[in-house]
Amino acid sequence: MNSGADAVIVEADGARHRMIKAPADHEPVVPSQTNVALLMMSAEAINQPLSAEVAHRPERVAAVVGMKLGEILTPMHIAQLMISDQGALKHIPETAVAYLLITHAIEERRDALRELSELVLQSHRLSGVLYSRQPEKWLVYDCLRNTPRNV
Repeated sequence: MNSGADAVIVEADGARHRMIKAPADHEPVVPSQTNVALLMMSAEAINQPLSAEVAHRPERVAAVVGMKLGEILTPMHIAQLMISDQGALKHIPETAVAYLLITHAIEERRDALRELSELVLQSHRLSGVLYSRQPEKWLVYDCLRNTPRNV
């Protein structure tokens, strides 16, 4: 079906203002024609205890990554959530190019962000990681240089 539009943007699944989330059984609703997927999360979740304050549906996050409520969300746990077919990549077509967008990326989280980026980029499903300290200003993680650069 051709809508006549050059691009259609669909917000498939919200996190209810939490830092991370795992989708419910019926979520997300992603069109099969999707060719680019932007997976969102907040860097504020890194190294926080898994709780309802941090995660939307924390019990689902725990089930997806194999942890318990109250345990620390390490970069490894968050990477598992981001590359899981039951987590952030749920219902994203294999043919879609997927990027992880991380908000609230501040200097104090640099090492954890580097670790998270290196882990998710080991997956064949993610094409890149972009960071934002503030809205509309994004940096891309350059895995060849292990540094962020402006985009």
